[in-house]
Amino acid sequence: MPDINTAVPADADLSYILSKIEAVRLDNEHIASTISAMKDATAEQASALSKLVHEKEETNRVILDFYRRIYEDLNQKAHAMKVLEKIADCGHDLPVGEMTNLMYRLLGFEKIK
Repeated sequence: MPDINTAVPADADLSYILSKIEAVRLDNEHIASTISAMKDATAEQASALSKLVHEKEETNRVILDFYRRIYEDLNQKAHAMKVLEKIADCGHDLPVGEMTNLMYRLLGFEKIK
């Protein structure tokens, strides 16, 4: 089971996020234990166990959405760094306005008017 009390480190990278997503994917012990418990459960108990599994899966969806947003942020930062490196490599002789427009185009924004 993943440790839910561990904060995401400030230096988290894409590998860290992917490992956490994989941990959530592999964490299915609650399903196996619920199926085992349902063998001897009454209808009322089985319904309660089913609700527990549903709530756990809903929590997993929220966790995965959180990690997805972090992953997207990290990808955007990595892309922005590549853009800045390209500008640094080719923009030595460009005026500031042209360099800014180049940066905006490389990042996918509209040209500044």
